[in-house]
Amino acid sequence: MIVHVVLINFRHGIPADTRWECVRRLRELATLVPGLTNLRVGLNVTTMERAWDMSVTAEFAALEEMTAYSTHPAHVDAQHFIDGYASDVIRIDFDPDSPLPAQGKVH
Repeated sequence: MIVHVVLINFRHGIPADTRWECVRRLRELATLVPGLTNLRVGLNVTTMERAWDMSVTAEFAALEEMTAYSTHPAHVDAQHFIDGYASDVIRIDFDPDSPLPAQGKVH
């Protein structure tokens, strides 16, 4: 399994309705993109320092499916829409089931 996590901060002054439209467009991908096995998208509900504004967590059975997702037209459209309002975006893609390396063999 591959987990794709994206955290987004919006530019100052982006209204709530625009932020919710970003969430709606991303959630819609669950019905449009093959290979996407689980999708969670939401806006931050706290006012904690160092918190990001929006989170996306997507799961795929294999890296190839995640790669296909990244170039799928619906994903590209959603990404371009959100990029128009984002100030910062970070992402990580990882295999949560990957075995730990033997002690002393970490590189």
